[in-house]
Formats: sequence, C-alpha cells, structure tokens
Amino acid sequence: MALRWTPALVRFCHQMDTTVPARCVRFSENAALWAQVATAYGALVIRAPVTQGDVVLVIPASGGVGKAAIELVVQAGGVAIGVTRSAAKAAAIRDDGAAHIIVTSEDDLVERVQAITGGEGVAVVFDALTDDALMADLVTVTRSGGAIVQFGGIGGSPLTLPLVQFIAKGLKYYGYSLCEMCTDAAALDPLRAFVVKGVTAGAFKLRVGKVFPFEEMVEVHRYLEAGSMDGSVVVRVS
Repeated sequence: MALRWTPALVRFCHQMDTTVPARCVRFSENAALWAQVATAYGALVIRAPVTQGDVVLVIPASGGVGKAAIELVVQAGGVAIGVTRSAAKAAAIRDDGAAHIIVTSEDDLVERVQAITGGEGVAVVFDALTDDALMADLVTVTRSGGAIVQFGGIGGSPLTLPLVQFIAKGLKYYGYSLCEMCTDAAALDPLRAFVVKGVTAGAFKLRVGKVFPFEEMVEVHRYLEAGSMDGSVVVRVS
C-alpha cells in the first residue's frame, strides 16, 4: 500500500515531535518512537488484539518494532516470547519484557514453543521474516483459531502456506503495514493517545540502536540488510 498524504496524516506528523512531553524522550528517541509503536499497535491492538493471558511470538524481537511489540504485549497482560538468531541479544530482549527467549541458532523453535505453552501453541505470531521452513513452523506453533500477522518481508523470499494444516486449525493470516493506520484519519487520535500514555507511564523504553547521518544512507541500508540491529535505527538530517 502506498502512503497517501491526507490532511489528517500531515497534521499527525506535524504534531508527533511535540505530542510526547519533552521530559520523557530525547530527540532521537522521539524519531524512533512513532513508527515502531504504531506498527505494533496496529497489528496487536487493532488487527489481532492481544488479551490477558495470550502468548505471543515476536520475530525478530531485537529490532525497534519487535521491542515495541513485546512491551505492548506485556501492557495487555499477555506473555511475550522473543525470537532472535543471536544469544548475545537475549538479555536485552528479556529486559524489554519477554518472558521467554528462543535463540534459533541454538534452539528448535517448535520444541521450545510447545514446551513453553504446554503444547497449546501461541495465540498470535508477529513476524517480519520470510522463509518457507519458518512459515511451516509458525503454522505448527499457532494454536487453533490463532493468528499470524506478517508485518515485514526480511529475506525477500516468497512464502508458501502449508494450507492443509492452516485450514484445519482455522488460522487467520494478516499482512499488516503501518500505512493502514496512517491513512485512516479516525485511527490517528486513538493511536496518539495510546503512545503518549505509554511513554509518559514508562511502558516504552525507546531504545535507539544506532544513529546515522543522512550522508551515510548507503551504510544504513547495509546495516539493515546485515540484520544485526539492536533497537531502532535513526537517520539524522542536518
């Protein structure tokens, strides 16, 4: 979906840098705040609402959106399972509020989720990776009637759903983009209120992983493609 600059969206973007009290965030944190929290909000509050006791699998858990998703799940009374390829990121993900960490370079995803949930599976999967083998695992670990929300396409590979199992379990599969929220004028005020309340209460830790000058935009893309980020990436325009 292409981003369409409606009057409501223009007003929203103009107000973003002044809506959150200055005492709560630095400039770089405010720059990193809105897209990350709004993406998690649209997916886990609007599209596939997380409720008390729900177990949610977040993949990957170390980026800005993943961190916001974990914090949002905790706010909703759910249980977050953070997934990462690197054991070095596990401590930070746990600090964000994840009750469990799965390190895919060491752990079997299906076995760990089944052990954590007592074989029931997770209510929601919040995923940004593209891989057929991973998708098969995600369908396996999602409980009957649960939902998989695809919010990104890291990896760039086409996805194949294991349809027999998917249909048999009555699963829901959503593609989600922040643009959905940004082009819905009626959704912007509730989103703004949600973010301000969460930041003021300290519910969002707003970790900025790395700040690049605009002149290094090529390096920004290389950094993102390497998949080694921990927190949000901010580009500073002089």
